[in-house]
Amino acid sequence: MGSTVLISKTKLIVLCVSGAVICSVVGIACWFGRVPGSTSSNASKSTQNREDFLPGTAPWLNLHLPAYTVPRHYDLVLYPDFYGTNNVFYGNVTIEIDIKQATWYLLVHIKDLNVKVKSVTNKLTKSSYGVSDQWEYDPNQFYVVKTKTMIEESATVLLELQFDGSLSNGIVGFYKAFYANNTKAMATSKFEPVDARKAFPCFDEPNLKATFTTTLIHKPDFTALSNMPVENAFQRPDQLNQTRFQKSVPMSTYLACFIVCKCTYKEKILSPSQKKFRVYAVEGSEDQIDYALDFGANVTEYFETYFGLEYPLPKMDMIAIPDFVSGAMEHWGLITYRETNLLYKEGVSSPSNKQRIAEVVAHELAHQWFGNIVTMDWWDDLWLNEGFATFMAYVGTDKFEPEMEVFSQFASIEAHTVMPEDSVASSHPIIVPVKRPEDISAVFDAISYNKGASVIRMLEAFIGAEIFGDGLKAYLKRYQYDNAKTYQLWESIGQHAKEWDIEVIMDTWTKQSGYPLITVTYDENTNKITASQMLCKDTAETIDWPTSIFDYKWEVPLHYITNSGGSDSTFPWIHHNSSTVEFVSPVDLKQAGNWLKFNKNNTGYYKVRYPQAWWEKLETLLKNDIEALDAQDRAGLVYDAITLPPYGLMDYSVAFNFLNYLENEMHYVPWLSVRTNLFTIRDLLNDNSKWDRFVERLVKKTYDSLAWKEGSSHTDKLLKGSITRIACGHEYMECLNAANSKFTQWVNDPVNHPLEVTERYEVLTYGMKSITEEQWDTVWSRYSSEPVATAKTDMRRGLARTSNEVLINRYLSYALDKNKVADQDLPRVISYLAANSVARPIVWNWAKQRYTELRDRLGIDNRYFGRLVPGIASHFTTTEMLEEVEGFYALHPNAGAGKRAREQSIEAIKQAIGWKQRYENQVNDWLENNV
Repeated sequence: MGSTVLISKTKLIVLCVSGAVICSVVGIACWFGRVPGSTSSNASKSTQNREDFLPGTAPWLNLHLPAYTVPRHYDLVLYPDFYGTNNVFYGNVTIEIDIKQATWYLLVHIKDLNVKVKSVTNKLTKSSYGVSDQWEYDPNQFYVVKTKTMIEESATVLLELQFDGSLSNGIVGFYKAFYANNTKAMATSKFEPVDARKAFPCFDEPNLKATFTTTLIHKPDFTALSNMPVENAFQRPDQLNQTRFQKSVPMSTYLACFIVCKCTYKEKILSPSQKKFRVYAVEGSEDQIDYALDFGANVTEYFETYFGLEYPLPKMDMIAIPDFVSGAMEHWGLITYRETNLLYKEGVSSPSNKQRIAEVVAHELAHQWFGNIVTMDWWDDLWLNEGFATFMAYVGTDKFEPEMEVFSQFASIEAHTVMPEDSVASSHPIIVPVKRPEDISAVFDAISYNKGASVIRMLEAFIGAEIFGDGLKAYLKRYQYDNAKTYQLWESIGQHAKEWDIEVIMDTWTKQSGYPLITVTYDENTNKITASQMLCKDTAETIDWPTSIFDYKWEVPLHYITNSGGSDSTFPWIHHNSSTVEFVSPVDLKQAGNWLKFNKNNTGYYKVRYPQAWWEKLETLLKNDIEALDAQDRAGLVYDAITLPPYGLMDYSVAFNFLNYLENEMHYVPWLSVRTNLFTIRDLLNDNSKWDRFVERLVKKTYDSLAWKEGSSHTDKLLKGSITRIACGHEYMECLNAANSKFTQWVNDPVNHPLEVTERYEVLTYGMKSITEEQWDTVWSRYSSEPVATAKTDMRRGLARTSNEVLINRYLSYALDKNKVADQDLPRVISYLAANSVARPIVWNWAKQRYTELRDRLGIDNRYFGRLVPGIASHFTTTEMLEEVEGFYALHPNAGAGKRAREQSIEAIKQAIGWKQRYENQVNDWLENNV
């Protein structure tokens, strides 16, 4: 029998249809007429204390679902009523469950849902087990059903549930996303890691894969999208459309996706599969679709060849969501993106925007294999998803955008970004035990993404790309539609890389935090090099690191390059059961013109400390012939040089002398590696003018050559922006005057003086520091009406640069107004303001006063909220502010997903205080004598 649901303004009324079948939704219960948003009083009240049971007899007391109940299929109907001012959704689900052990209890995950059990029946016999009790166990986010009759072992059960929830409870789960200045809306979803339970009762753990048949009910002028193609759709008697999708392949709940929207699309046909590849965007943005469409289709076809496994679903959709908490999400067959990471408009979006879109699209498409076809068994192996997708983003982008030179930027973007976080005791291993939802959310961090990708690149470098690719193919083929753990990946790769014990090598990188510092010495008498390893950390750090099973020793491949060539296939190793290795140098380093540089192509996840004479030789080499080393190797040297002194591992005078070579550096990548560190020292020196003049000297030649001029290559355009930021950010007046002039011309006459896309970031960032309230309001007005998301981002950042306290407070008030700043943008507005030294104390006090409001808006388990306040605090450099931050954390002890971020912010403040005590005078003395 089919069933149809009729929707009134306030309730849903069941009409069961006999005779002519209006819809065919097998196994789906009908909604009762009840007001959505009521408490879960539908559950019967039990007088029994749920906590009195022993864990073995009360499965809801465990953090994991019982292993003896295994979901096989979800038959799901959802009606999101987001029209006008409505913000609710209603649903029915029938879950087919295999029972591996006799039980009285069935458990599913729920959060913020009102649920009632309709029936519990045996699929084969159709007999009912009855329901004697049902309740929500909030501590573990379970809904518990107790049956009247024990469910026997080997039974297959159909659990029918009806439920409703709110679409306005944050922007995770199933939610209402606004756009067009809050005049339009769509219903959309974002479930990873543990928010499918906010949309429907489910087995919300990644290793409990099941198939889905989804039905969405919606108004006829809206489009319904889900993971699979439409199976059938029709208009019902109540004038609503009912769209049913084909049955999915087995997948984890976090990969399910449901969208009801008014969107347009463009499509291509994949070859040779003839599957449709579409990109969707809200109406009015269709002119920004083409780049992602072409690039995404090409990458999908390439990945099919690279992985040796066809993309398995009948279609691939990608869609830009106007209010989206993450950068993107790999829902199988329906990838969702923040608009800035999918939509590109030539002449408006910048080269860096284009590269970002390419990398994010390739990242999400890689997930269709790494994450979707094969899924990590539990969230402690999240890096199997995110580290590999991050690495594969470079593979895909390099294939179709070679001009971007993304692999030359790899270490600067990935390794050099995560190393500061991985140099302190609050870091964590790549494989990290996680249990509670807030802990799971927190590990979506730079360790899982950036470090994970970095050790994968190191692995590929020492075993070779071909062997690496063969291992991935074997892994995906063996575990397709299943779950896997890290050791199983190493087994698959090891079958092809027989020369190495892959599991032993890679365990040293994934099962302990931190990374090695490689200290090298040279014996002129024997021409021998000794390389030793130790944990790279601040020598003055007093916090104890957790115990490591490898005692913070690693298996380190010491690739190198010399004036006579590189170590392609033969190279020394430092092993985890030793601290040193000694070998004869392949060139006689005593002879003039001979040199050796470790970490060839910057593929190793470690730093290298050379003797002072060695640094001086490399400095001379680069001053005389900057092309003797490629950009990746120069970036590695400049990064190691600027980051070793603050840990007490090298003298600043050696580092600053080496940096002098930058006066002739004309490639983007070395400047990318050093840029953040130059600004960090400036902040620690409290904007010392001598430091500004030193940096001005370093950048002047490159600035004069490129700034405010039209770059030719992609990386030249990126360098143009980077060098301008460094120059303006260090008070180079020629740069600031140019930025101010261009900004004023644009504000007064945007038609005749539009902002050049390769300069927009710099003009808005440095041209708005001393603007008037009228100018600020003009930019705000243009921001509000700007149709291109990538351009809006630059304006949003520029608005935070003002030194006017009235405007800073105005921006903060706007940030809390959803009509002005979307939920997705709130954390970024705060971070932009926190980076402004004038705004920082204002933002800090505002965040303290508004903490509860921010928590309620974003959610305690939201990792972006968890990092918001620590992100402000990490800028502080005084003992007084350390005490204030610690006091605030003590006042609000429940950190949710921000526990590790709080620890990191405390460590950052302590490091800054220690730096000022130990090195500020040393640096000032060097500046006095050399600038």
